[in-house]
Amino acid sequence: MKENRFTELLSHVERKSFKRLEDFLNSPYHNKNEKIIELYSYIKKIKNDINDDNFSKEKIAKSLFGNDRNALQKTNLLLSDFKKILGNFILYEFLNKNKYEKDFALMKVFKDIGAQKNYTYALTDFINSAQFETMNNEDYYYHKLVTDYADKISRIIDIIYTPNKELEGLSMSVDLFFIYYKLIVYILMTRQRKETFFNTEYSFTFKKEVLSFIAENEAKIRKDHPLLYSYYLILMMLEEKGSEYYFNVLKKYLLANQNRLDIRTFKDMLMDYKNNCDDRMHINQKKFTGEIYKVYRLLDEKNAYLIENNIEHIDFMNAILSALALNKIKWANYFFNKYKDKINIDYRNDMIHLVKANINFHQKKYAESLTELNSIGSKQFYFFLRIRILRIQIYYEFNEIEAVNYIIDSLKHYLKRKKNVLGIRFEIVNNFLDNLKKIIKIRAKGEINEVNALRKKISNTQSISAKYWLIDKLNEISHHTVN
Repeated sequence: MKENRFTELLSHVERKSFKRLEDFLNSPYHNKNEKIIELYSYIKKIKNDINDDNFSKEKIAKSLFGNDRNALQKTNLLLSDFKKILGNFILYEFLNKNKYEKDFALMKVFKDIGAQKNYTYALTDFINSAQFETMNNEDYYYHKLVTDYADKISRIIDIIYTPNKELEGLSMSVDLFFIYYKLIVYILMTRQRKETFFNTEYSFTFKKEVLSFIAENEAKIRKDHPLLYSYYLILMMLEEKGSEYYFNVLKKYLLANQNRLDIRTFKDMLMDYKNNCDDRMHINQKKFTGEIYKVYRLLDEKNAYLIENNIEHIDFMNAILSALALNKIKWANYFFNKYKDKINIDYRNDMIHLVKANINFHQKKYAESLTELNSIGSKQFYFFLRIRILRIQIYYEFNEIEAVNYIIDSLKHYLKRKKNVLGIRFEIVNNFLDNLKKIIKIRAKGEINEVNALRKKISNTQSISAKYWLIDKLNEISHHTVN
């Protein structure tokens, strides 16, 4: 079923938490509506297999309100109320599991209600807590700035009329907060410029000053600020050309500091590293495919996707494709079975079919692969392109060249219409289509003398899909001709 806001929240309530939700709902402080309890009981029975049939509003209305003529309207209101309570429960669970977030929120509450003594105590406790010093996730610099500012303002008279430099610390907190978010924005703008053909001319304001500040304080930032320094290395990696210096420095630094970074932040940084591996595929495909495989293997070993209880559908696909490219079928199947239920429900079925299609294709089970492709309903361009490319490969293996040419022509028209949106993907797919057409021509006309030149050209092409499959098809032509 298609995920909505309600089912999305439900999917993030694990089994143990779902039992605690019952206690939460039975508390009159949180809920006084008996129908909410009945709805919980209904959901409890179907939670492991929620679908369009058993979780339709009509089915819920019939179960909870019988033949009441206003049953559907009452169900809508009930679902809305349940969703609000569910949101409160998830927040309650989150704060109980994240002490620093709870302490930070409580500190702000004390301040807002004017409980000055409690606020001062909470502020001091928060600043001095060891967990704050090691809290290297995306909120670190925000929390640091807010608490530093609050601390200095609460003592501002004493600070002003005392010969010390305490305000310099506050200034540094402001600088680090600014630099941290500036680095992230620079990375995002650089990505957009690299990955699309949109004419986006960004000004990158303060970039020179930011990079100069980091260069002047590099030793201290590298030692004390792994979060900020990692993003600095990512930006430098994205901008380097014809070099692997920052690529290698980032890899080494992330691995050395992985236990100092929040697992979600560490995963996101590894994804930046992985994406840069994609950009370097033309240099040494085997090497960088191996690096991508190592990224997903490490994230699996650290249980990153289980901690988040979610895996992006594209990451699910890329992890398995990297394993297949290295002929690690066993690990590909292991990863598939472990994480297939962690994919967002909106993409889950289509992605499972697409991955099965690729596994079958790798094992030369072309008919089974085609069956899986035919079960995919998504029109999203990610699915659309991968389906068309794999379908072309399957029909080529079946020697159905007329079907291959038909799909190539239709895909060419699609690429032309979507060129700006597709960005670098346009070039990757277009190069695949152009070179496959040349292979078909060589094969049809027996132009064996053209094989070596085309093989060399494909090998040297930086952006191209299914490069080694294309080279393999040329090798087959050469082998067939020799025999």
